[in-house]
Amino acid sequence: MKNPIPASISQVKTMSRYVRIVLDTQETLTPEQKAELFDLYDQTGWVYFLEAPDAKIKTEDLPEIQLEEGEKSPSQRLRGALFVYWDQNIRGKKADAYSVDFELFYRRQMEKIIDQVKERLS
Repeated sequence: MKNPIPASISQVKTMSRYVRIVLDTQETLTPEQKAELFDLYDQTGWVYFLEAPDAKIKTEDLPEIQLEEGEKSPSQRLRGALFVYWDQNIRGKKADAYSVDFELFYRRQMEKIIDQVKERLS
């Protein structure tokens, strides 16, 4: 996160194969911190618990995120969702290449998504 959030670990619970960690904060979050936090919802990543706000993480030491067997990557999931949307809402409904060729539709949609992300960059 670009905007770290002061938090404390309030609960550690063992699951069948995993551990659930609950973090709490009593700080007032800035709009940027809230936006970044909500953008991270349902994402896979790494959590480091730093005991000082100026501590640094060596990003080169972070391990690669490994997908579980049979799990699709986020990009594969997005492509699949776009295909279903195209198939249900666009395919054959217009008389242009956009409605006939999924690859063209996919590339245009990805460019729109990329542009939206770029607009948010500071």
